[in-house]
Amino acid sequence: MDYERDCSAEKGCIVSAIANYTQRVQQPSVLPAKEVNYALRWIVHFLGDISQPLHNEAIAIGGNTINVTFEGEPWNLHALWDTAIPNKIRDIVNVSLADAKSWAADLTSDIKTGKYKACAQTWIQGDDIADAKRSALAWARDTNLYVCSSVFPDSVEAVSTVDLGGDYFEQAAETVQIQIAKGGYRLAHWLDALAAVQQNATTYKRSMEPTFDIDLSGRDLLPAPRELSVAKLARRAYGSQCDHAH
Repeated sequence: MDYERDCSAEKGCIVSAIANYTQRVQQPSVLPAKEVNYALRWIVHFLGDISQPLHNEAIAIGGNTINVTFEGEPWNLHALWDTAIPNKIRDIVNVSLADAKSWAADLTSDIKTGKYKACAQTWIQGDDIADAKRSALAWARDTNLYVCSSVFPDSVEAVSTVDLGGDYFEQAAETVQIQIAKGGYRLAHWLDALAAVQQNATTYKRSMEPTFDIDLSGRDLLPAPRELSVAKLARRAYGSQCDHAH
């Protein structure tokens, strides 16, 4: 992942969005309360999204146009990773809040005392709300590493040739679980950092003052305009980086 290459200079990307909403949520004296509230909601939403590999890849609009079969049922690959694989991991069909809380409790236990305890601190190492773009880019790069190893372990084309409910699911399930654990842990750490700024009396006073040198539209976070990104040029010339035939 390269920010200048891969993030749209016109519309931005999930990295610029997280950076922008992180700075917006800290400007209650400049923005209406409703906008600050929305900024916090988008932070929660996007820190979940950035943990899913197909939110960090431009192949087939993040896999949305790749039709696959999962346990005999038709899906697109993006929805498979968003919904079908997580549901099968937890053996549920119609997800409820109770289901989400149960999984969250299990993952919290894995982080505090279980299989993720030894690595959990590395997931948030270097995270800093004062440099949200760099932090979010690190998360995107980490997640993108799973695109070729877990999402397309053989090739882009191969996922459409077999039912993905068997061996594919088995190897993808652990990736899904660790990425959801990372997303939750990073979100908790991020929200704690934002809350600490608000709760510290001295910092609170300073952060409440209007910060007019920040462009709260997020435009100043975007890469410089270019005709066509290096990534798109490469894909047009050589095909997908996960196409093992190239």
